Amino acid sequence: MKISELFKRLEKEDFYQDFKKENPESFFAAMLCILTKNENEGDKIQIDFFMPDKKQVAISEYPFICMTYPEDKMESMVSLNEQSSFDLTDLWDIVEKAKRKNNIHHDTKKIIGVFKDNKWTLTCLDSMMGMIKINLDAEGEIIKIEKSNLTDFMAVKKTSEL
Repeated sequence: MKISELFKRLEKEDFYQDFKKENPESFFAAMLCILTKNENEGDKIQIDFFMPDKKQVAISEYPFICMTYPEDKMESMVSLNEQSSFDLTDLWDIVEKAKRKNNIHHDTKKIIGVFKDNKWTLTCLDSMMGMIKINLDAEGEIIKIEKSNLTDFMAVKKTSEL
């Protein structure tokens, strides 16, 4: 689904129209998407709006039922293009292309994507505890790719430290 299509759906919702009336300065600032091959889990899409006057974020999750307001404060965020033709389903193809180019053969099971500051950060997980981190520009061009393993993030304590 394209980002612009998500916004067309969102704009039809009464709660969003009310939100925009109450927060006319708010803007699209970030998106989180979790794409999975496991049909039992389903995909998750979250859109974040920054309210500069309140220095706060408002969040709506697909299928867009309401807004939630975390208490965290933020100084500023970059406005993103709501009319982007970028298609979230293309993330799978982009990941596969990056894996082929870098000779990575594990089957990706899940993509965690964050779109913020006009850049995508993708964290791709496979069934072998492998992880690939891919940075993309706003149009989906690969900027950087790095391969790691989930165990790289686990701290191992020596027996003497226990």
